[in-house]
Amino acid sequence: MDTEKLLDELFLNWGHNEQELAINNHFPYIFTKATHFLSVGAKKYQYDDYFQEPSNLDIESIEVLKHGCEQIVEGRGLTSSKPFINLNISGFYQLMRMFHFKKKSKKTDYKFSYKGKTAILDEITFKHFVDGREATYYNLNSPQNS
Repeated sequence: MDTEKLLDELFLNWGHNEQELAINNHFPYIFTKATHFLSVGAKKYQYDDYFQEPSNLDIESIEVLKHGCEQIVEGRGLTSSKPFINLNISGFYQLMRMFHFKKKSKKTDYKFSYKGKTAILDEITFKHFVDGREATYYNLNSPQNS
């Protein structure tokens, strides 16, 4: 997987505001870690990781992390209009923990409209374990018929 080429393609397809948002939310760092996870797999990623993340290597957790990393490669999560989907909240936290981020604050919209349905949208600001940098990402939960 050519991480640099994939990241360049995303940035070329984004406008200036999206590029700035990505940089301010440490997307290149997260993108690089996500592509590495997809390339080497969960066990090797964990072995190489300073904090031994991901901490849980059961089949379900690995699938959620893989799904989350695939969405990062697609450029999801930076905005409410293109949030992470189908991760559930615990999977979202697990994904961000794998990149060494923990929750700092959370805002929830329980009546978010997404593709004609009502859903729960979480806007969560995370803080990096080591250097304290912050990143805000969006996760969509529970789409329901409206």
